Amino acid sequence: MHSSYVEKRQDVLVKQIQKASEHAQSCWDTAVQNGLFHVPARCEKCKRGRYSKKLEMVKAKNQGVAHVSAKFFKYAHYVLRCDNWTCRHRLNAVRTAPWPEKCCHTLTLEQVAEIICMWLQAKQSPPSPRTVADRVSCSRWAAQSLLDFITMKTAAVAEDMSAGKQVISRRLRPAEVYEIDGAGIGKLFVSARSEHWKRQIELWNRLHPRSATPKYFQGHVRLLGVTCRTTGWLLLKPLPVKLVPPKARPPQESRQEVAQANLLKLVPKGSVVCADGARGFPASCKKDFGNKKFRVAQVNHQKNIFTKRYTFRNLWGKAYRRIIAGTQQLDSTWRHLKKWRPQSLQQKLQSGVNPMRFKWAYSYMWRHNAKCENMLNLKTLSDTLWR
Repeated sequence: MHSSYVEKRQDVLVKQIQKASEHAQSCWDTAVQNGLFHVPARCEKCKRGRYSKKLEMVKAKNQGVAHVSAKFFKYAHYVLRCDNWTCRHRLNAVRTAPWPEKCCHTLTLEQVAEIICMWLQAKQSPPSPRTVADRVSCSRWAAQSLLDFITMKTAAVAEDMSAGKQVISRRLRPAEVYEIDGAGIGKLFVSARSEHWKRQIELWNRLHPRSATPKYFQGHVRLLGVTCRTTGWLLLKPLPVKLVPPKARPPQESRQEVAQANLLKLVPKGSVVCADGARGFPASCKKDFGNKKFRVAQVNHQKNIFTKRYTFRNLWGKAYRRIIAGTQQLDSTWRHLKKWRPQSLQQKLQSGVNPMRFKWAYSYMWRHNAKCENMLNLKTLSDTLWR
């Protein structure tokens, strides 16, 4: 007996539901195994039952369409059912993630997995919310909320690393070559009558009594970075914004700024520090971190001297180390960091520097260090998001 069109359509729907459920179950098992989702030990409602390991489909997007397509049940909502027959509470699978409930409550399980995969596999720049929303069929707000949560969490962990709150001794090897340099990641245009920058403008007038106050100043948003040549490990710290007149050179890093950043405190004792010619680096190594016994190897970028051979000798005049000084590795890191920052990020926020610029820099630092250890994967990201 030949089956009717309705029966054939029902068979196709059953097969598609089964295929979609199997794909969602595999995504769920992978995410739970890597620690992205933490299922409660007991039911949140009855406090006695346990949630099942198998997902249950409760809602599918585009349900009820006359013609069945390949993406009919691609982004369905899945729940975990309590095994207590007097309760049978249903828990949304996405609610077991580390982000707040209101952050990504409209996203489904497979959408979350695909967005995180896009962020991990990004090459030069992070995925934009518009691109993510078009690819996973979600709202731009939902994509933006998840991407911002990942950025803030990774930035917080990287900031603790730069502050010395986490043990990173095995990444910063002793008696190695380290590069230190500063870089500008933005520029502000400040009026001479600005109340927010009043103190810095008065300080500039005191230091330049014979110069007329310009109509506006340029404020350079800067970062100080230290990297290890062997491991590639990177540490960052924001520097204070310095105001300079128009068309003036970018300010150099002073000894006081290098000492306040306190990045050299994390560099092991007896290491070689390569700098770009700014006087603040050797002065700080000698006077502020003299007990570290750093060997400073300087080049001069203003005179187009980017590399220089150095030979270090012991007390008896015997050469024990020969290096090529320079900051090429750190300069390459600055280029990648500036590409990683989204172009839509604003420079100013309420007449001051937008703090999200530093958050994005710290997020890039976390990603860079994870790449150096070949640990840029879902497991490492999940551990970071749950901190």
